[in-house]
Amino acid sequence: DGGMLGVMGTFIAKGRPVGRSWANLANTSSAGATFVDVAATVAWEMGAEVVVTATDFGVHEAETRRILSTTPLTSGVTRLHLDAPLTFQHFSGEESHGTAGRSIEMRAKVGLLT
Repeated sequence: DGGMLGVMGTFIAKGRPVGRSWANLANTSSAGATFVDVAATVAWEMGAEVVVTATDFGVHEAETRRILSTTPLTSGVTRLHLDAPLTFQHFSGEESHGTAGRSIEMRAKVGLLT
């Protein structure tokens, strides 16, 4: 699913492949946490900036942090050690609603910004 880009002149794009550019939060991260676990194997570099999306009603609760280091965990989960504690809780889980036992998966996203 590509887009279209019209250029009248020269277009120079620079960058490098980063693999995955975002992942679901693997488990809920509490306010004050200095790491987040993402549900993917990622090779994001030390010093890269990431955003953890808000999972509450306040969109201002999205937070940006820099990666200090990464640790691969079991089952394709990667721990990102952050440069500062999180200010807000970021939810990751399933919520069941109604008598039919239907569940809704709700997970913060973690995106690579740099």
